[in-house]
Amino acid sequence: MRLTVLAILILILAACGPQTAVEVPPSGEMETAGSFDGAWRGTLQIGAQSLRLELVLEQGEDGWQGALISLDQGAAELAMTTLAIEDDAIRFAIDPPGLAYDGVREGDVIEGRFRQGPVDADLNFERGHFERAAPPQYDVEGETPVTLEIGEVTLAGTLRLAPGEAAGPGVVILSGSGPQDRDGTFGELRLYAALAGALAARGVSSLRLDDRGVGASTGPAAQAPSDLADDAGAALARLSREPRIACAGFAGHSEGAQIALLAAPGAQPDFIVSLAGMHMSMEETLFDQAEALIRASGGTDAQVAGNRRLQEAMFAVFREAQPGAHVGDALERALLDAGAPQGLARQQAQIWGQPYAVASFTEDPAAAAARYSGPVLGVFAEHDLQVLPGPQSRALLAAREGLATEVVILDGVNHLFQETETGQLSEYGSARHPVSQAALEMIAERTAALAAQACGG
Repeated sequence: MRLTVLAILILILAACGPQTAVEVPPSGEMETAGSFDGAWRGTLQIGAQSLRLELVLEQGEDGWQGALISLDQGAAELAMTTLAIEDDAIRFAIDPPGLAYDGVREGDVIEGRFRQGPVDADLNFERGHFERAAPPQYDVEGETPVTLEIGEVTLAGTLRLAPGEAAGPGVVILSGSGPQDRDGTFGELRLYAALAGALAARGVSSLRLDDRGVGASTGPAAQAPSDLADDAGAALARLSREPRIACAGFAGHSEGAQIALLAAPGAQPDFIVSLAGMHMSMEETLFDQAEALIRASGGTDAQVAGNRRLQEAMFAVFREAQPGAHVGDALERALLDAGAPQGLARQQAQIWGQPYAVASFTEDPAAAAARYSGPVLGVFAEHDLQVLPGPQSRALLAAREGLATEVVILDGVNHLFQETETGQLSEYGSARHPVSQAALEMIAERTAALAAQACGG
C-alpha cells in the first residue's frame, strides 16, 4: 500500500482504494416512499469545509446493504462494516476509516449525527442523488495498450503517440501518491489522460501506466519508493524503444516527481518535468501540508499546534524504525500517548504503519534533485495545499543550484491544476474539468520546449 495524503479530520484520508458495496442506481430508481431503500444525499460541514455525501441503501434477501459515497473526494465508495435499520432508525459504521452514523428518518429526510475521530457533527440526508454534470470527453486518438513485465510485476498502460510520422520526444507520466490507474481517475475526471492528450497536441508522445495492483497491473505492492523508481526506469526504457521516440524523459506529478529523480541515475532521462512535485523531505512536506489544510478549513492556532504534536509523535516512530518494518502498533501507541482519540490513533496507524511509509521518511528529495544533471522544469500551483508552491519551488532551486532548472507557479489552480479559489481538497471532485485548460496548455507548451532544448530539436 502506498501513502495517501495525510488525513486528519478528512474522510478520504483512510480510504486506500475503492471499496464496492452495492451498485449505485440511477437517480429515481430504487426510491420507495416510506422506507430507507434508495439513494440519499447530504452535506457534511467540518469548519469551513463541506463534503457532499451520498448514502445508497438496498434491502435484499440477505438483509440490508449500504455504501457511503464521498463525491468531493473522487467519489470514493466505502462499504459499511455494520448496518442496522429498525423502524425509522438507522445506524452504520465503516472501519476503516473509523466513522459512525446514527439517524432517524421522518418521511424523505434522515436527521442524524456523524462521528469520525475528533469530528462530531450533524449530518442530515434527503432522498435522491446530487445532480451530476455530464462527464468530460477524452480524445483517444493514437492510443495503444502496452504491457511491461518486470520480474513478478506486470504493468499495463497506454502509449499515446503524437500525430505525424516524424520521430519526436516522449515522456513517461508518473502518478502521485496512493494507488492510481493510468488515467489518474478521480470520480469522472481523468487527470493523466487529459495531460497525455495535451502533450500529444504539442508533439510530445507519452506512456502512462496503472500502478502495481491497480487496474490491469499486477504484482506485490511497492515496499519503498525505490520499487517505483525501478518501475519508472523500465517504463522509460520501453518508451525509448518506440521507433517514433527520438528522446524521452519523465513527467511526474506530486510524489511522481520524486520518483522521477530517484529513477534518474539508472534510467538516464533526457529531461524531467516536476508537476506539483515534492522536493522537501516527507516530514517537512507533511508539517506544511497539515497546517495549510487546517487553516484553509478555518482551524485555529491551537488546532495547528495540537495536530503538529500528533505528527511529531508519529515522525519520531519513523525515525527509529528499521527498513521494511511494520510500525502500526507503535504509531497507535505514540498517538495515544500524545493525546489522540482512540479512533483517530487507530485510523492513522492503519494508514501510515506500512513499510512504504517508513522508507519514504528516509528519502532525501533535495539530494536526488542535486544528483540529476539534466534539465528540470518545475511547475507548481498557486493554491496547492498539499505541496506548497513557495517552499517546494525554493527547495528545488536550492538543490539544483548551477544546474538547468526552470520554475513556474501557475495562478488560480490547485494540486491537480484545476481552477480553484481556495485549493481545498473538497473542490477536487466537484470540478467540471480534470485540469484547467490554461494549465494544460501551459504545461504542454513548456514540456515541448524543454524537450526540444534537451533533445537538440
